[in-house]
Amino acid sequence: MAAAGDRGRELVGRRSGGRLLLVLYTPDLDTVRERLRRHGVRVRGVRDEADSRSLHLAGLCGNVIIAAELRAPAA
Repeated sequence: MAAAGDRGRELVGRRSGGRLLLVLYTPDLDTVRERLRRHGVRVRGVRDEADSRSLHLAGLCGNVIIAAELRAPAA
């Protein structure tokens, strides 16, 4: 969808107000990261937490997107 007018163009990339727009969950984050790399997607950050791993990237319009892999709970 094309931006309508100057005001619409100002909002491109800011539809989420700089906040997270989308989280995509995957069982294999390494495969997702490699596929993103092959397609030239720039990963802006990587997080490794006790319960998950995630990649932070920007969509085509600058919105924040996260790909995440949940870890199994510790027994």
